[in-house]
Amino acid sequence: MKLLGSVRHKIWFCVNIALLGFLVATGFALYSNHRLKDHLTHVRDLDFHLAMRSAELLTLFETQQDLYEESFLFGLPESVNKANGLTQRILAMMETLSHLSHDSDRLHSKRNENLHEVKDDYQNYAQRAVQIYLPLAEGEDAGEKVAELQQLATEQQNLDKQLRYFAEFYRNTFDGHVSSLITLAEQNSYWLT
Repeated sequence: MKLLGSVRHKIWFCVNIALLGFLVATGFALYSNHRLKDHLTHVRDLDFHLAMRSAELLTLFETQQDLYEESFLFGLPESVNKANGLTQRILAMMETLSHLSHDSDRLHSKRNENLHEVKDDYQNYAQRAVQIYLPLAEGEDAGEKVAELQQLATEQQNLDKQLRYFAEFYRNTFDGHVSSLITLAEQNSYWLT
């Protein structure tokens, strides 16, 4: 008996080939969609939060810098109090970033250690800023504290640079992961076609 001996057998053979192709394509689509869903969940739950929180942290620090500068230039103790009020929010944001980045298995542990170092540096900076800016805002002569102000400004610049680095790193990580998922989706569409 020949497998493709009659027209009927040839038609059924073609139908079976088409059905097998459909089942393979459906299986591939289900698998690739599941992979994309896993990656998107990771991006949503981790990368997006890291990018947003690091940007918010940078914004809070810049706001605090502006308030300290305003208190120094215009002698406003209430600006110092507002700036000091941001300290706990900044520290809490750093702690949140540290926990989020620690939970990620893809980020290098060195980055998390650097974040802890930045947090320690910030705590030292915040304590010194309170001791310097409040008396100046209350009318103390700035001439006596020039060296301390210069050292505080250097610390402020270093912190700003480090926080910018984290904000850019997490934003770039988020962008990179989203771009790779877009590429993966395009490749899946190509293979399905």
